[in-house]
Amino acid sequence: MAQLLPIVHSALYSSVKLPAGHRFPMQKFDACYRHLLASGLALPEQIIAPSDQVEECDLQRAHSPQYLAAFRQGQLDSKAQRVMGLPWSPQLVRRTLSEVSGTLLTARLALQHGRTPPYWSSSPAEAARAPKEGRVGVLPYLRLLCTGSCRSCV
Repeated sequence: MAQLLPIVHSALYSSVKLPAGHRFPMQKFDACYRHLLASGLALPEQIIAPSDQVEECDLQRAHSPQYLAAFRQGQLDSKAQRVMGLPWSPQLVRRTLSEVSGTLLTARLALQHGRTPPYWSSSPAEAARAPKEGRVGVLPYLRLLCTGSCRSCV
């Protein structure tokens, strides 16, 4: 029997309540999770919940200590708040840390369960050939994880 892909998901991903009419579809994470389970595309035993704790050194790979402190304390300046695009709350901090933790966990699981070489092509023709050629890697994990909230995904 084939090994089931681990799926990283947290209820925290959809936990932030946004103002009515906000453009970010926060509930899509929960909807996707429920659809995977309801349709039989995923089984509960495949789901792995990430922590909401992240090592400071990992966070500082992308952000300065000053930015991280301001984010955690709800003291981002108006420009940084606009760039973030989400209203600050303690729940947003927990959700964000869980999302970062989930991203790191997903990458670790992909390295653990994937085959080499990792298959990264976004070409539909190459993607169709990949499974036939035995090329499986990180891409399935990242596609499930991609939230569409970062500029590179939009």
